[in-house]
Amino acid sequence: MRGRGVVGGLIIISLVVALAVASPGIHDRELIDVTLLQTLGVDGPGPVTLTAVAPSEEKEPPQRYHTRGDSLSQAREKLRELGKTRLEVTHVAQLVLGPDVAVERTLWEELHDRASGCDARVWLSDRPAQELLAGVYEPCLRLRALEENGHTKAPTLLEALSAMTREGQVTLPVLALEGEDLAVVGTRTIKEA
Repeated sequence: MRGRGVVGGLIIISLVVALAVASPGIHDRELIDVTLLQTLGVDGPGPVTLTAVAPSEEKEPPQRYHTRGDSLSQAREKLRELGKTRLEVTHVAQLVLGPDVAVERTLWEELHDRASGCDARVWLSDRPAQELLAGVYEPCLRLRALEENGHTKAPTLLEALSAMTREGQVTLPVLALEGEDLAVVGTRTIKEA
């Protein structure tokens, strides 16, 4: 009798798993009305200006969004309401920090918020991040190409904070516009505050 109960339980579990995989779940429906932002630019110690870029899809140009808030978390909340669809800052791959940003504080806020993810690459900009990201047609792809082509190794959010904690400093690549393209023009070492 006990053997049949176990087999029956396994059959039910198998059916539930098969149905969950085969049919669109709640997560799939939730993602229909969501735009995932890949590149996030941060300017200012306060008020904070956020520039978010979603990569282009098929023949559509990249979507760009700008918002301001008294803090990073407030600006992020305002950002979620700007698009035709809900904007999500949960899959950010590139974090571009303007020259007036308190780097260490911003990195800790990003890690604490867990919105960008620990593997978001961290870059510095030679000008306001909003201006830098506006000057390039597809910043998401250009930043990824710079890294993949071996031009530079931007640390992840976790690597940058780890270096700051262990060594009291972190070295970040600095980006600049060259025409309508991005270029790494050097590095800057940020010391622990």
